[in-house]
Amino acid sequence: MVLGMSLIIVSTGIMQLNGLSQNQAEYLKNCPSQNRSLPCLPGTIDRFISSQIRLGSDLQRTLSKVYIPGVCYSVKHKFCPTLLRRCTHTDNYGHNYTLDGVCTGKRRQCPLLDTVETCEGTYCDPDQYLCHPQGCIPIEAHCNGRCPPLPSSLIQTNHTSNYSTLANNQFKEREEPSLVERIVCGDSCLTRDEAKDFYDCEGVCQLKSEPCDSSGETLCPQHFTLCGTDTCLNRFAELELEAETGYPGHFSCAGVCTLASTPCEENSTLHCQPGYWLCEDQSQCILLQEIGKLGSRLFTQLCDGVAQCQDGSDESYHQCFLAYKFEILLITALVLLVVPLAAFILYCNRSRLLPMLNRRRAIDPAENGKSYRSNEDEMHLRGVAPEDVD
Repeated sequence: MVLGMSLIIVSTGIMQLNGLSQNQAEYLKNCPSQNRSLPCLPGTIDRFISSQIRLGSDLQRTLSKVYIPGVCYSVKHKFCPTLLRRCTHTDNYGHNYTLDGVCTGKRRQCPLLDTVETCEGTYCDPDQYLCHPQGCIPIEAHCNGRCPPLPSSLIQTNHTSNYSTLANNQFKEREEPSLVERIVCGDSCLTRDEAKDFYDCEGVCQLKSEPCDSSGETLCPQHFTLCGTDTCLNRFAELELEAETGYPGHFSCAGVCTLASTPCEENSTLHCQPGYWLCEDQSQCILLQEIGKLGSRLFTQLCDGVAQCQDGSDESYHQCFLAYKFEILLITALVLLVVPLAAFILYCNRSRLLPMLNRRRAIDPAENGKSYRSNEDEMHLRGVAPEDVD
């Protein structure tokens, strides 16, 4: 590994195709927004330091003479490590070692390296944890780009927010076998259950219902669609709702995502989205039609026996007439046209129908006030058996 680090020093002067040296390219990659007169410090040296300690190496000599982890932007300068910060605190979830340094002229001699213990006696608040070199950071923040697992007994769901908070004191139960895995979301750490409702927006963890403004565009996370300019909706949930009702459950009202049951005020007037009806008190929109059990067949919610409007205006006589005016007109047409027409036809054919009715009366014994039963009773009174009658 020492040989590999020495090769980095040798290759410093090799120019890249884009006009930058290898050190400059590495500097811009790791410290893009930093003042270029300052050194770009290494991210982590834990593994290297640990290996040198196991080998019994002189850390001051190794870091000063051989291992050059930092980078200077100017090709006329070199990086000199000056301070090795060590954090061996049992509750530290960050780096064990960090290195400070300066950029100095290539011909100047680097100063001697000092070593200092920085985390001794450090204790964080219950809603924080120790992350070297930042120190005590909020429990929902990530530590050096990663989210360390925390004991499950120390984490509880905070119902007032969607992040996790500590339930007890600082990490007294670090050896507890049950650990809660967390993942990075922007600038935060979330459990897997919490992460279902959040996404990374330009390095900021935010709810999936909140759009992300990126490079002048308003974007939504995967499987979400933009409603208005302020809300992202779950695409599958919206499609499911539309399949049940025939209409979307939300719409854009002057750029604001609005529930379909909420009236929209535009140009000083209230209206509902297509497929919905405005109640008379103008405080609510109800679904004008709903898909029935027959699939594509629609049934109106006006005058259906159930008051959807809070003021009951959808069940008024006026709305019932409007809802069933086709049926009412059909029945009226039957009463006013079909019945008189049928009566007129019967009247015109009375000369044919009356003889038919008279013949039927002559044949029917009941018309003469007699029946088989009444004749049998009369013969019984006369002493004549019915079977003797011819």
